[in-house]
Order: sequence, then structure tokens, then C-alpha cells
Amino acid sequence: MKNYYLFLASMLLICNVSVAQYQVSTEVQPKNALLEEFTGINCGNCPDAHKIVANLLLAQEHTVYAIAIHSGYYASPFPDQPDFRTEEGETLDATFVAGSGYPCGMINRHIFAGSIPIMSRSNWTLCAKEIHQEDAPVNLYVTATYSAADAQLSVHVEGYYTSDVDAEQNLLTVALTQNNIKGPQSGGGVGSDYVHQHMLRDYLTPLWGDTISDCTAGTYFTKDYTYTVPEYINDVAVEPAELEVIVFIANDKTDVLNVTGVKPPCEGLELPLAAEISAYRIPVQGTYGFNFYELYLRNKSNETLTSAQFDVTVNGTTMQCPWEGEIAPLATSYIKVPVDQASLIETSNDYSIQLTAVNGEAYDGNTIDGTFRGPAVSTPKTLIELRTDLYADENTWCIKDADGNIIYNYGPYETNLKEVYNEIAELEADKTYCFEVTDAWANGVQSPRGYFKLYDDSNGLVAQQLEITGHGYRSFFTTSATAGINKLAMSGDFAVSYNKSAREINITPASAGNDYAVAAYNLSGVLMAQGNNITAIPVTSKGAYIIKITTGNDDTQIFKIITN
Repeated sequence: MKNYYLFLASMLLICNVSVAQYQVSTEVQPKNALLEEFTGINCGNCPDAHKIVANLLLAQEHTVYAIAIHSGYYASPFPDQPDFRTEEGETLDATFVAGSGYPCGMINRHIFAGSIPIMSRSNWTLCAKEIHQEDAPVNLYVTATYSAADAQLSVHVEGYYTSDVDAEQNLLTVALTQNNIKGPQSGGGVGSDYVHQHMLRDYLTPLWGDTISDCTAGTYFTKDYTYTVPEYINDVAVEPAELEVIVFIANDKTDVLNVTGVKPPCEGLELPLAAEISAYRIPVQGTYGFNFYELYLRNKSNETLTSAQFDVTVNGTTMQCPWEGEIAPLATSYIKVPVDQASLIETSNDYSIQLTAVNGEAYDGNTIDGTFRGPAVSTPKTLIELRTDLYADENTWCIKDADGNIIYNYGPYETNLKEVYNEIAELEADKTYCFEVTDAWANGVQSPRGYFKLYDDSNGLVAQQLEITGHGYRSFFTTSATAGINKLAMSGDFAVSYNKSAREINITPASAGNDYAVAAYNLSGVLMAQGNNITAIPVTSKGAYIIKITTGNDDTQIFKIITN
């Protein structure tokens, strides 16, 4: 069943061995979290669980590690479907799942409530946070290398006990997972092109691990493994460049004490120059106004990426935007693509970003596209109302300029206290800014639900977000409307003003008798009023409005008005 064999480098290394030869840390560290997710290709709710895992891993890289175990009823393939199951996965399913509904999972195989470690996906993040607040009694360090010459995966594991463990022995497990496997997935919406991540393929150890017999503070151990990587497992191709090694140590079959992982470099594997872009964890949504776009750039080759070229198109205008940096083979990095788009942004905007060159060579890469609204309008003095949840220490609240520099930091706010705070920002006029809230664990400000609201200096509502989910949210605004201007906007042809007593926006043409069309939009881009030659628009609530006036010769003028 297995094609692995173990070389015991040294099981117990104490006293007479130099500490300098070890790479594993001896400092007490927080415990990492292992998420073992039970999933299946015929489970319609599983894609939602996959998103939770993806967000958690993106937010807590090197803190949370995942294994997607295809097992049980929902993983049983139909005749025309691939078989992603493993014998070990079926054993894990029979041992732990015990009839629980899919998708489900375990965090460190720990029992948080009830009698079994299995829990629903809604609890994964909270339990992973709870685990990470504990000190790990044992530290782990792993390196791995794949050699294409003989298809050998070599894995080196080191461990160090920072404290005594109340057990006669521990069990060390080394699992092999694979990313980016295309296949069917109920609820995925893309047929057989669904991309499966962190899929369990095999174990380099027995399922329940190899024995570590001395679990006392100050003890080191090392183990080395060699594994022959097959071309296929259950007729599903094994791609060496997509493999990941997950190493964890447990008291027994339950209670994982710590976990780590590594993506092995591939020596001698011929991988042509290739790359792929994906959206940043806080996507472009609602309003936008940065002088750059944030992306993840994945290097799919065994050559270091040092440059890339992008075609960025905003409202039909395409700009060639370069990037320079360094991304190791088979690695993924966060990048910024600078773009001069301020003059192109309108009330409603279409954008696309296409990868067109890597390392100086033309490349037909993938494209990211979408829509966004132009920034809202505020005054240089902007008022902020925000409400925290019980995990305020996981959130950051700040204001950034158009180049992404932090201008104001708010907080840190007290944890375990759902509270409303009022802050002030004194900003420069005629600038674009971003109010940003982020969440370190990618589960938003939801316990209970928090929010933020932005007001101008006349207490007019500029922007608000009442549902902060995932990694966070951004609202962009300009300070082009000062206290003296926000009641009157003028051009050579029209004057647009706000009559507070009548609660209406007035439009006054410079010359009588000229025909013109008017469209008024609120902050969310919703059409509030439309007509020809109208001179007054009723306003039912305070806030920012966009007034679009088009004359007979198709000349369009845009006015921004803040009401209070």
C-alpha cells in the first residue's frame, strides 16, 4: 500500500550533541492549528467550507495548516468522476466523523465541546484562534526536496520539547497534500474545472504516526524520510510542483500538539516560464481610488521571477504597467501594480488587469476584471463612527492616502467589549483617501456585528459599511468638497447648490432656454432622479450626491454635492 521507507537519523539526541546543528527553535512559541477538513466532490455545501479554509490560510500563513480529506459518502465518485479518496482518509472518516454532516472538520483533533472533535465549519476559525493562544509544548521544523531524476521526495523533520508532555510517547505524522487539482464539485458552479486545494494524497508515516518516546523538556529528535512520488494515485495525476508536506505531532490519535508544513522545491524538474495572478484578499469592491492594484503573483516555473508587465484597462483606456521584484520558483507573493488612473475614474467604472509579460518575455497570462464606483465626497475634516466586536485586538482601523501610506491609525481598542467609538481625521483638501478595516483571522467584525460610518464636517453621511466580513473592507473618499464648497458647485454653464431649508438640490443654468438632461445618483450609485430641464431635486436624507448634467451637444458635466 505504501511506497515509503524510513531512515532513522536519530531518535533521541541529548547531552553530548551540539545544539548548533539543529534548525528547530528552542523558544516557547504559540501552538499552530491543524485543520483536517472532511469533504467530497458531491457535497453541495463543501465549496463554502473551502472558502473558509482558503481565507483562514491566507490570513494566518504559517499559523494554520490544512488537509482536505475526501472520504465518506459524498466523496464516492460516480462512474464518470475521478476518485480523490485514500484508504487512510476512509479510516479517519470512520474513526472521527461518526455520521456527522458534511462539510465538517477538526482543529488539532481536540474536543472543544461534546464528545468528539468533529465540528461544523462555522466553528473552525474560532477554535483555531483558541488553539493559537496556547503555548506549544514541542516545536517542529521541516525541510523537503523533490528530485526529478529519481522521483524522490526527501523530508527532514526536527523537534524540540519546550516543556514536559504528560504522555509516555507522542506520535509524529507526515502527510502529503496536493494543490490545484481540477475536478468536479457540486455547488462549485464551474463543472469539472473546480480547483481543489490541500487534497490528501498519501502519508510518509503510518496513518497514526511514528513513535517519539522521550517527551521531556529540553529533548530534541530528528527523523528523515524518503518517498517515491508516483505518477498517479487512483488515476489522478500527481504533480510534484503542487505538493506540500504537512508534519504534526500528537499525544495519541487525538490532541495535536503542534503542526508545520513546507512546499518542496523541485530539483531537475523542467517547468517552463509561467505565472498567474489572483485577486488580493480585500478585493476591489464598492468604491476604489488607490494609485495601484494589489495582486498575488504566482510563479509556476523553476526560474525566479524578477519582472512582470500588465495591461491595466480602466473605462476603455489601457495602460502598460510594469512590476519588478523577486519571487522564488513555485512561490506566490503579494505585489503592487502602480497605475495612473485618477483622471480616468468616473462615477461607475470597469477595470481589467492582464498579465502580458514575465522576465522580459511576452506572455499570454490570465485576466482579473470587475467594476467599482468612484470615491465618495467628504471634507478635509472627516468624522468616523465605528463599532468594535468582542475581538477588537484582531482588527486594524486606519486611513491611507492614494499611495497606500497610513495617515491615521485608530485603536487599538479594548477586547471583550462591543463599543462605539468616535474619531476625527484632519486631512488635506483635494486628495483621495481610504478608510480601511482589516481582520487578522478573516472572519470580519461579526461577534457581534460591528460597523463604520464616515461623516463630513457638517455631519453629512459620506460612507458606511454595516457588514464587515472576511479579511476586511475599504471605503474611498475625496476631500474635494470643503466647508465653503459643499453647498455650491459651479461651472461656466451651471451652478448646483443645496437648499437645506427646502431639503432640495437646485440646478441653475447660466443661460435661460438651454436644454439639458439631469441624472442624480446617491452614494451607492443608485439613480435618485432623472429628467429634462429640472431645477430642483428633493433630498430625503443627508449624504453625498452626484449630479450629472448633459447638454444638447452631448457635453456632460459632473457635480458632487454634500447635503446635511
